[in-house]
Amino acid sequence: MSEIRRRQHIVMVRLDDSELAELAEKSASAGLSKPSYFRRSMLGRRIDHDARSKAEAFRELNRIGQNLNQLTRLGHLGQDNQEDIAAALAAVRDAAAKVGES
Repeated sequence: MSEIRRRQHIVMVRLDDSELAELAEKSASAGLSKPSYFRRSMLGRRIDHDARSKAEAFRELNRIGQNLNQLTRLGHLGQDNQEDIAAALAAVRDAAAKVGES
């Protein structure tokens, strides 16, 4: 049976306005709560500051993939959908470029 890890200790930290603003900005860009960001930072763990933009790009790629599957099914039924396929392909290329930039 695995043991459930519980955080039992509270550490109070005082920050000035600029430090709090920086913590809020960095934690938001990493998609983490302030305590989670602070904990990861303090422990020297990796923090992905582009997590939200990457997640957005992957969701977009997933939606496009679903559209491509639908277009493929229509193609197998003999329906002409070349324009839709070209538009979907362009969207895939755009989304892949966004992922590559992250």
